[in-house]
Amino acid sequence: ANFLTYPFSDTGVDIVQGWEYNYSDSNHCGIDYRKGGSSWLTFEVQAPASGYYSCQYSTTWGYYVLGQHSVDSTTYYTVYAHLESCDEFESGEKQVGDYLGMVGNTGSASNGIVHLHLEIGVNDYGQPGCDESVDQSSSHCSDRVGNVALRP
Repeated sequence: ANFLTYPFSDTGVDIVQGWEYNYSDSNHCGIDYRKGGSSWLTFEVQAPASGYYSCQYSTTWGYYVLGQHSVDSTTYYTVYAHLESCDEFESGEKQVGDYLGMVGNTGSASNGIVHLHLEIGVNDYGQPGCDESVDQSSSHCSDRVGNVALRP
């Protein structure tokens, strides 16, 4: 089910690491986006699908938004990690295009580089804490690629 739209209004954002960028990267179960190849430019993240969203914190992901989406009797979870903060975020139902946050470098962002780490999961995957226990195999990760519009 291709239920997610591109999560940015800025078309200058592109993939720098992840499933599509490097299928052999089995230690990185997600997609990383940066703006214009810059390590320091921030950008806005928008809801790519309707659903329930909440903002939380973990030492690995820093400030992150967790989305829950019901599609054809399946529950999908999406994670948007390394946001600047949760200060301007209100948990609740969101529609496509609603504001989720500004990308930052909180948590264990690689060398402090500003980027968005996006993960997608099915059923119980994507719950808080999964960043420390998720199956990091490349087959597990690449199975998710059909669920997101990776480019505008």
